[in-house]
Amino acid sequence: MRLLWLLLPALLLARSNPFEPLTEPDHISHSRAIPPPQLDEQNISLPPSARILKSVILVHQDLDGSINQIEQRIERMIDHNAPVVITQPSARTLPRQMGVYRPVEALEAYGPLRLFVAEDVLKIETEHTLKNSFFKPSPQRIVLDFERDTPVDPASAPLFGGYFSHASIEPHSGFFRLIVTLKSHYPFTVEPVKNGYLLGLN
Repeated sequence: MRLLWLLLPALLLARSNPFEPLTEPDHISHSRAIPPPQLDEQNISLPPSARILKSVILVHQDLDGSINQIEQRIERMIDHNAPVVITQPSARTLPRQMGVYRPVEALEAYGPLRLFVAEDVLKIETEHTLKNSFFKPSPQRIVLDFERDTPVDPASAPLFGGYFSHASIEPHSGFFRLIVTLKSHYPFTVEPVKNGYLLGLN
């Protein structure tokens, strides 16, 4: 028993903290799994001698953790004084930039216009000129008046998505009115595009 008491101080001094666990705390290993920030814009500087961008190799990590790469051929002259910029638009702006729209099937065969929905954007295909647009509350709706001499038939259709609720068309003398009902109050813009207009919520 006396020998055991003599050895005990030596055993305790063998580690700076005998009560510290041998393995790393869980919070250290968890911190390594924090994902990197979302890609917004990344500038890449090339050497002053660069004149032609031949290709770009993108190395990416997949959902299963594997590392893969793709090569995109470019073959374009570049300005060596300016950086090459990699950007990724947010999902909210993708439909407006890429033209990914779902048709409103209830108005597919309607003559004066056709509607296409993409998140916070409504594409209006029509040959008629927009003469006026304004907002009305209770319920929240956007009113757009299009010039037309001949009368139109009234029509309506639900709009599926997170922002738009319903669309209706009313005949008037010398024009017809498109009323777009919203699920909440959003500022809006109307931009002329090929074959019609884009109604965008901000």
